[in-house]
Amino acid sequence: VHLAVSLSYALLFALIFAAIPLESAGGLLVAGVVLAGLLGWIATLLTAPAIAATISLLSGHGFPGELPALNTEVDLPLYNHLLFFGVVRVVTTLLPVWRGKI
Repeated sequence: VHLAVSLSYALLFALIFAAIPLESAGGLLVAGVVLAGLLGWIATLLTAPAIAATISLLSGHGFPGELPALNTEVDLPLYNHLLFFGVVRVVTTLLPVWRGKI
């Protein structure tokens, strides 16, 4: 499940980034950093409730009656998501370059 979520997040990032109509390198850099930060923060907010709902549903208990609060802390989950989306940003930038040289 975690791999599927990670791939979905990476695809979402790539699709949103591809839809940004900027042509300058500086504009794309700023847009990529802002998008990575925004998606990292949203992913961190939703992680605890999403994990609780997923575990409950997959274990056959149905949707839980109560979900954990949104994670608004600046802590390791946020840093983890920011790092993940930063790596996705680098890969989406370098992949076309790598494909052209192979």
